[in-house]
Amino acid sequence: MYRLIESTDYPALLARYLQDYDHYSRADPLGDTPLIVPTLPVGNILIQTLASQRGIAAGITLRLWHNYEWMLVERITGKSRSSSQAPLGNTAIRWELFSYLYQHGNTILADPDHPQHALLRGLYPDTDKITHDHTRRLWVYSGQLANLYSTYLNQRPEWLSAWQNADPPPLDALLKNDSLQQLPPQIADHYRALYQQQSRLWHDRFAAIHAERERRRETFWQTLKTRESARRLLPPYIPVFAPTHLHAAEHDFMRRLGTYTYLTHYHLAASDGGNNQHRERQPQRKPHTVMQHAESKNKRITRQNREQHAGLNKHDDRRDHQHPRAGANKNILKIKTEKRHGHMRNQRRGEKRHHNPET
Repeated sequence: MYRLIESTDYPALLARYLQDYDHYSRADPLGDTPLIVPTLPVGNILIQTLASQRGIAAGITLRLWHNYEWMLVERITGKSRSSSQAPLGNTAIRWELFSYLYQHGNTILADPDHPQHALLRGLYPDTDKITHDHTRRLWVYSGQLANLYSTYLNQRPEWLSAWQNADPPPLDALLKNDSLQQLPPQIADHYRALYQQQSRLWHDRFAAIHAERERRRETFWQTLKTRESARRLLPPYIPVFAPTHLHAAEHDFMRRLGTYTYLTHYHLAASDGGNNQHRERQPQRKPHTVMQHAESKNKRITRQNREQHAGLNKHDDRRDHQHPRAGANKNILKIKTEKRHGHMRNQRRGEKRHHNPET
């Protein structure tokens, strides 16, 4: 069962997690419970709070979602021989790009027909050899490309699927509107050239890894669907506490995983009064420019939080909701529950794992 609990009040959200922790720790006092956190320091604070309020915090393992997701895949499908880290993580992509471009950089620069010649020539217009003095710039550029590919993985997966082919469709075909046609021709051609370089580099270095990654994920879901023994390998309770960045693909994975186990997502929602509260906390003697910067940053964070809220509730079917009313206590929680499927009921039959979120 997937359950989304939202509140604009952090202490209220934390209190709800502590309540759920009490329930599941009583059901399995010797079990090991993962706790998915946005950062490890935040997780340490949660454990300290739990220990101070309950006297002990045992059996909790802090996890970051992007690594934990792959840990579950390997638990069900078998461990990879190469690495325990999730394939195509940002760090792995960066190191692969840096190693490849540094090792073959001189050959690429010397060959105008090489697919990556334009990419490196734009980075090094005045040299034909990459020396030790050039490595810092190459390392920074590899990081920028890794960030770009990570964004594509989370927000444009259909592009990467198209890039599995050696001859991918043109950029104009992937864009669903005429945005390129509205740009000056010189800029539009520049974007098309960058697209060709990025797609070819991805295909040459990461297409095989991406294909294996997708195959493992499909095997993961198929195994969970067809084998009850595999479903028993999942933790009975997975709490995801206040992630600051959650992409649609990650949220879809969580919701789908909730078909086979109890996954609760504790979301810290944006408050309508956030900007006023932020201004009230600012010292009155701050320079005007600093105040403008602080307010602009606060508005941006609030907007991002609301966009995440909209994404989390796009599947809202109005079941099992508690809606805070205007003027109501800010500690009221909004709870959304997606009901369990039949095979999960069979798996958990006879176990006292179900916890009514309304109690």
